[in-house]
Amino acid sequence: MKTTLYWFSGTGNSLWAARHLAARLGETTLLPVAGMRTAPLPPSERVGIVFPVLAFGPPNIIMEFCAKADLPPSAYLFTLCTMGGLAGAPHGRLRRILRARGLDPAAGWSLTMPGNCITLYPPPKESRQRRLFERAARKIERIAEAMREGRRGRFEDSPPPLSWLGAGLNPLAMKRFPREDKRFSATERCTRCGLCARVCPVGNIALEAGAPRWGGRCEQCYACINWCPAGAIETGWITRGRRRYHHPEVRAQELCLRAPDKTPDAHEQA
Repeated sequence: MKTTLYWFSGTGNSLWAARHLAARLGETTLLPVAGMRTAPLPPSERVGIVFPVLAFGPPNIIMEFCAKADLPPSAYLFTLCTMGGLAGAPHGRLRRILRARGLDPAAGWSLTMPGNCITLYPPPKESRQRRLFERAARKIERIAEAMREGRRGRFEDSPPPLSWLGAGLNPLAMKRFPREDKRFSATERCTRCGLCARVCPVGNIALEAGAPRWGGRCEQCYACINWCPAGAIETGWITRGRRRYHHPEVRAQELCLRAPDKTPDAHEQA
């Protein structure tokens, strides 16, 4: 049975999850949502949408994809989110968007992973990260089994009232997020490597004399902050001295939409 997984990832958690699921399903194509929103989509019997939770719900780019993509109506359609803490209501919100188009999502699963929202909290220590990866891998095994058996009806949003809170907060946050990049800035540590612009999934970062400038179309995925090899991008005082995070099994180049203008250094290989 052919499966297509459409993924969106800022620091690699969702890409890692999509890869692990693909390895357990066989005959699976992985396609990035960034850049795919107007492209022809391949026919598949199973279709999954893999993304990180932002503000207790799905990112803008994922909602736009679900509202416009030509997804096969007969496919086993599911959503899979990665989250640092509470899910909120990501599956419920996407379910409404898809059902309005006559599509019938079968299930929605949630995976707890190391959080990357360094404006709210620092990432967990490596020992904690390893435990989270191990638990997520075991759950992906169970998800793959449920998919092979065609199980339906499980949507892993937070229970009420947290799901209600997510359903209310996420639309408000998504309206604000594109312009929230005005808080970002590059410090004197910036080496002008341009990696931040290349990992931005929506092409929101332009380089002026080699330094990043944000364009008001931000997804708040924190790819630019977390992948910067010099730790030069800040959002005011709150992120100063705070550890950065990206998944240790994902490389920056795997998220890049643009070809590098120079050979990546050892930090970019992380």
